[in-house]
Amino acid sequence: STRAFHMQSPTVTSDTSTNNNDTNVNECYQGPYLLPYIDLLNHSPRGSSKHVTTLRRDPDGSFVMVAERDIAMNEEICHSYDSGAAIDDVCDDTGDSSAAHREKANEESSSLNSTQLLQTFGFVDVNEAGQRLLDYYQEKDKLNGKGCAVNIGNITSAVLTKEEISRACKQLASSSYPNTLRNFMNQTDMVDDGWEYWQMPVLGESSSRWDSLALFPEELMIPFGGSLSDELITICCLHFLPDDTIKELLDESTTEEGNHESQTSLLLGNEVLEDYFLGKLVLQAITNVLKEKSSSYKVSSANLLVGCKEHELTQQFLEVLGGFYHSESNFQNGVSFCWGESEISDARVLSKIMSLHEGRFTEALQKFKYGMVISLEERTCLLELKKKSLDLLVQLDG
Repeated sequence: STRAFHMQSPTVTSDTSTNNNDTNVNECYQGPYLLPYIDLLNHSPRGSSKHVTTLRRDPDGSFVMVAERDIAMNEEICHSYDSGAAIDDVCDDTGDSSAAHREKANEESSSLNSTQLLQTFGFVDVNEAGQRLLDYYQEKDKLNGKGCAVNIGNITSAVLTKEEISRACKQLASSSYPNTLRNFMNQTDMVDDGWEYWQMPVLGESSSRWDSLALFPEELMIPFGGSLSDELITICCLHFLPDDTIKELLDESTTEEGNHESQTSLLLGNEVLEDYFLGKLVLQAITNVLKEKSSSYKVSSANLLVGCKEHELTQQFLEVLGGFYHSESNFQNGVSFCWGESEISDARVLSKIMSLHEGRFTEALQKFKYGMVISLEERTCLLELKKKSLDLLVQLDG
């Protein structure tokens, strides 16, 4: 069997031999392509010492692999399965091809994250992704919240479902939190200064606000480094805004035929977060759902053992993992451990697992490493967005 390769879209040029502006449609096709024998080469990311070549497509439609550096005798030929631009071909509008610019371009051109590599080619580049995660969390731990950590590159996005967001909003709306906010606003004379608050709406099973929610996708992607999206903010606002405000929003987005134009016409941006009462509710709900989502990644050693009964060496493998976690300050209970408790501990353990000899636990080790990398990447996205949400909450109190 062979893997289906996806290529970076070639530059589409007009046919200058004629007077029309027709383009070669085949040049726009990005795959998949079945290319036997090429997948016999092992993967090595661009920029690594083992990398030799990247699969490219010439303007005439042919596929070529050209050595990008000198090759030593008897050296293994590795190429990048990533479909990003070749380093040597990247420069900015000024023609800058310096080492610093090429390094930056190499990071930005990485087009496949770990999940996409697994879905497309059946593997995860554990060493490269694991090292980036470890570098990121070690730098983050050293900075202790001051400054920005190193660029982690293209990693797997996390996903929040509309149901998870809605549940967090409903729980917050029915808690004592709104009343706490109202009391604080009264005690600090914020109401006299023009700030407003209101009673939480009755969130029944059937109402126009639920019809509005139906316009939004069931899942929202949470990429690393992303901001609070308008979709996420609006979904939260639809749970907190009073009925008359919801009606006003719906009236503004309704066509003459009586239909809602689209999700876009209902979107509320970051400006709503400047309102103290609504901003506090939205940001706290987002913080809560991100915290709950992060906790869903936790897996104890006991549960992991139950889920891996088919592996003969699972118990021995877990003992090795337990030893790794035991060396971390957060885990002092021997073999028993919990994956997902601490990102920095998990990143350190992942780096130790990468050095294990696979022959001892081949199947269990490979699956566990893939899962560790992807879940840690997703948790990293959640953690960064949660930090942004908490920072905005602090700013509101400032």
